[in-house]
Amino acid sequence: MEANTSKGFANFDNDEAEKQEQEQLKKQQEQVEQSIGKSTNNFLNDLSVEEYEISPSFDKQTINYTINETVKANTIKINAVASDDKAKIEGAGKVKLNNDKNEIHIDVKAESGTVRTYIISLTAEVTASQEDSESEAVVSEEQEITENTVQEIDNTVVETSHFPIYLGIVGIVLIIAIVCGVIYYKRRVKKC
Repeated sequence: MEANTSKGFANFDNDEAEKQEQEQLKKQQEQVEQSIGKSTNNFLNDLSVEEYEISPSFDKQTINYTINETVKANTIKINAVASDDKAKIEGAGKVKLNNDKNEIHIDVKAESGTVRTYIISLTAEVTASQEDSESEAVVSEEQEITENTVQEIDNTVVETSHFPIYLGIVGIVLIIAIVCGVIYYKRRVKKC
């Protein structure tokens, strides 16, 4: 009976694999039929960044670019023009930057659905806007409170960590005082 069961699984696996392959071929054929007569042009005609120069110079075949100077702004404006009017561009326009390394992706989607991604890499030093300055002031105040609390805790820890030492010293001084007191008392008693 076990032989029949494993044979059944083998047939199921082969049948399932064949079914999935047929479905995949059908989807691919539908995609090809839908894209017939549609443009596959997903190139840019022009790519630039306002106030900054990209390197190397733009070439529609080149997809990786850099801005060699540090960008000192919160945002930059990327201008992109598609080679085909039917293509759609995503990622161009006003782009918000983060401090440090940034990689900006500009996707060009052809009418047929194929996508080409152009990448601009840059290093940014983001400056704080007025809103950012206000939120940074609140954060600074919170950090100062936190740092003061941590310092107080550290001082308490230092004080309590020295407590056994202080207790030991006080104990020794107390013992010495008692011994001195006993010696003094014995001398006094002897004289009387």
